[in-house]
Amino acid sequence: MSEEESCHALIIPLFGDLPSDLREYLNLLHSTGYQLVLVDNRADELGITQHQPCWPSEAYVIENRNRGGLAGGLNCGIAAAIARGADYVTLLDQDSRMQPEHLQGLQRQLHSTEWDQARRLLIGPCIWDADRRCWHSPRQRSADSNSTKTTLLITSGTTFCASNWPLLGRFDEAMQIDYIDHDWCFRAATKGFSLHQVHDCILSQHFGEPHPNALCDLLGMQLYTPYRHFTALRNLRLLLRRPYIPISIKIKEVIKMLLKLPAWLLFEPQRAANLHSIYTAVTCPLKLQA
Repeated sequence: MSEEESCHALIIPLFGDLPSDLREYLNLLHSTGYQLVLVDNRADELGITQHQPCWPSEAYVIENRNRGGLAGGLNCGIAAAIARGADYVTLLDQDSRMQPEHLQGLQRQLHSTEWDQARRLLIGPCIWDADRRCWHSPRQRSADSNSTKTTLLITSGTTFCASNWPLLGRFDEAMQIDYIDHDWCFRAATKGFSLHQVHDCILSQHFGEPHPNALCDLLGMQLYTPYRHFTALRNLRLLLRRPYIPISIKIKEVIKMLLKLPAWLLFEPQRAANLHSIYTAVTCPLKLQA
């Protein structure tokens, strides 16, 4: 199948207050030929159609109601896209912005003769932090290739061939949101997948609300809810038990968490709720993988 004949699906879970420019962005994506799969991941009683009645008419909308969190939204969106004939899949956050030509660049990289077509690949863009106006991670270029091999891709922007989905496997819905990219990427690596970041494909991302404390903001922290603190700490406990997660990653994430815990209790407005979240995350039973 040629690149022009293929179907490229974009999976976009939606939650909370939607960005004001989202409708315009979806119309742009639709006008350039992408299959849009919108997953309503809000738990309230009003669905997308009541909140936002003017999506592109061809967009496929799924009511998921936050079952399985972000992981569940991605899983059902991917399954729906493949059932509707997708050949390539790109995952996008509602706060991510990636120009159509850069999305085409990701697909082109998967379709490139640079790769053995039987090779197992996960492709992602370079990430621009739209809030801090800097690269999310060092942008390393290779003189002889348009991509750099990596060990981890953030969920948004990750692109793969739909035929590889059964082998890749689903995102872990027990984790819901935090660390689902770590778990999925390192699990994929154990199945022979190679992860690459494409140099000239750029995704602009808003990572969350700026932290009110200057020191925490300088350290790269965002202000999240007590529930997100709970899921982050609980999921770190899960991550530490996964044999396929490298020990270097485990040590790095534990050190980062040890810095975050006092910040949550000293420099954030909901200190009592944060303390309760920490206690619950540390003491709750874990749902371990079979």
